[in-house]
Amino acid sequence: MKATYIFHSGFMIELENHVLVFDYYQKELPLYPVNKKVYCFVTHFHQDHFNRDIFDLFPNATFILSKDTRIKETDSIHIVKKNETYEIEDLMIKTLRSTDAGVAFLVTVEDKVIYHAGDLNWWHWEGEPKNFNDNQAYNFKKEMAKLDGLTIDVAMLPLDPRQEENAWWGIEEILKHAQIKHILPMHFGDAVELMQDYLNEEPLKNYPQIHKIEHENQSFEI
Repeated sequence: MKATYIFHSGFMIELENHVLVFDYYQKELPLYPVNKKVYCFVTHFHQDHFNRDIFDLFPNATFILSKDTRIKETDSIHIVKKNETYEIEDLMIKTLRSTDAGVAFLVTVEDKVIYHAGDLNWWHWEGEPKNFNDNQAYNFKKEMAKLDGLTIDVAMLPLDPRQEENAWWGIEEILKHAQIKHILPMHFGDAVELMQDYLNEEPLKNYPQIHKIEHENQSFEI
């Protein structure tokens, strides 16, 4: 399996027979074999996760879109809701409820388990009311409990420097519930160096399964 970071929360996962594209937003697309079936996932409607150009960029793809994108369902476009399980062609897809908008995806394909969090994260913001941050913590931990005992081959997880010293809370919490072989940080936009600072410090430096993203279109053989 090859995982390629596109930009922000956008990734391409290439397997033996499938190509999965998650939350393409902008920037150059990686090259991939044209003989493989493409599946495009959109976790929610926010403009930094959903670009309608995907329908032109991947004209032969199968699309799996969160309901809040408000796209009409067709033979090639599947609309999904939170906390549901879907069997789409030879993919098994489970959705979790985001703590912001839309869903997170848990995809089983070719005997691999792939998780893309979208905006499902522990969004603790300094300056927000205590009840807001308490609800965020409660709702995030509730969703993570659904992953108890699961083994995930690769997980794409938010590491947003805007959260400052709270940025790593979500990653550490999910690791209390699931065994994750490979972690790819995301949702840092152009702040690559700030994201890397977190990876070089406690506690994230103690997790060898977290890959250090350095630039767009960087690939990892997993």
